[in-house]
Amino acid sequence: MTAIREGELAFSFSADWRAGKYDEWAFYRNQLGKRLQGTKGADIVAVARAALRRSRLRVVLHIEQPRISSKLFARPFDPANVRQKMRQLLKAIDPHPCVVDMQRMSGLAWRVTPEERREAAL
Repeated sequence: MTAIREGELAFSFSADWRAGKYDEWAFYRNQLGKRLQGTKGADIVAVARAALRRSRLRVVLHIEQPRISSKLFARPFDPANVRQKMRQLLKAIDPHPCVVDMQRMSGLAWRVTPEERREAAL
């Protein structure tokens, strides 16, 4: 099993998945990191080994947003709008991409759990 901690979340992938933090890959650090300083991007990339032998891929975006939404502090992204944009941009790869969070995992093959906050040492 592969376990990856990203911020306050813990991602768990079974042994038949290859997963890693994208910003720790040499390609990102050497090629993109220098050009894209200060930008945000994909944190984790995961591929099921079985997907490499198939002609069809599934694209899933896992995004966590604040649970409490109000007019003053609205959610930064509407998942329906994100999914629609993904459909436009990725239709040749996956015409039905998914946008998920911890509460709506859609039967996916990995788990995401909140990490306990660690108190700073005094």
